[in-house]
Amino acid sequence: MSSFKKMRIHYVIYITIALISVSNSAIAQEIKIGVISDEITIQGRVLDASDKTPIVGVNVYLNNTTVGGTTNKNGYYSFKTTLTGAYSLIFSFIGYSKQAYAVQLGKNGSKSIKVDAQLKELIYEAGEVTVTGDNRKWRRNFTAFSRNFIGESDFADLTGIENFTVIEFNDENRNEFQAFSKEPLVIMNRALGYKVVVDLEEFEWNLRRRTGYYYTYQRFEELEPENDAERQIWDENRKKAYRGSLKHFLHSVYHDKVYSEGFTYRQTRSLRKAELQELTYHRTVKGIPENSGFVFYNLSRPISVMYTIDTNDLLTSRRVEESAMNPLRNNDIIGIDQHGNLYDPLSVQVAGAWSFYRIADQLPFDYVYQK
Repeated sequence: MSSFKKMRIHYVIYITIALISVSNSAIAQEIKIGVISDEITIQGRVLDASDKTPIVGVNVYLNNTTVGGTTNKNGYYSFKTTLTGAYSLIFSFIGYSKQAYAVQLGKNGSKSIKVDAQLKELIYEAGEVTVTGDNRKWRRNFTAFSRNFIGESDFADLTGIENFTVIEFNDENRNEFQAFSKEPLVIMNRALGYKVVVDLEEFEWNLRRRTGYYYTYQRFEELEPENDAERQIWDENRKKAYRGSLKHFLHSVYHDKVYSEGFTYRQTRSLRKAELQELTYHRTVKGIPENSGFVFYNLSRPISVMYTIDTNDLLTSRRVEESAMNPLRNNDIIGIDQHGNLYDPLSVQVAGAWSFYRIADQLPFDYVYQK
């Protein structure tokens, strides 16, 4: 396991999304996410790596979006999107190892991307994982898992795992456990109106220290509201989830609209645009492309970020939430694109208010915020 995955946090959650995350960008009266006027076609074929036969029913999707499709009987898939920018294209099928490919949508004006994949069948050996058989331990572990994965916000009360029985736990150490699932978790978020299908790559939590990390791939599907009232509730809840979020803040940093978007933060010199010499070093060492579409910043020290929220409460009309963004490495470079995407989501930690937001408060990257 690489060093960044071994790191622990105290009430802090890494932004654990595969390689690229997206937020929103403000244009006139609305904040949009990487949307262009022309559609881009993503297509290809998926084969079994051993015998080169087509695999039908493979889920192919842009990570953390509502965009994707499945392979047909001949292993072919094709879908369209109006998104632009850098994403992870995920190939997921029960019984096979997942594949993730970095794709750049809209690069050089291209309207088509072809990505073929060969998936390896998973072989589970006896004794590979010791799974708890005690129902009391399972319930204890699941309670901790749900609290730190789904979250504890108001939206978490309306969010649940449909197939929770597929989750297994390794708890040889009484104070620590790992969570596993051989099939995607199906999460119904009735607060925001999404079905979220999550490929759980890693989850580890220390019960005594209340620290841990997790790593996932996930795709969103819009739920069908029962009536207009429910549709309106979902719309308002999505706006609440976006306003003041990390995605909102990163977008405002890129567009130099931190204060006009309602944010204030201390230690302003700790977050500044990277100089040419710093960029040259990181492009050489880390392989960052010159025309990646990202602006790179030097995050030398933790910064405290405050956001004022209108509560609609008669007694307290406004509330200030304080969060923090910390660099995982000293004097490191973070990349942000025009939509609020982080070039490397694991380059920062979050604390404070942001650290309490989990799956229940998460929006797909192709969500469009209307002021």
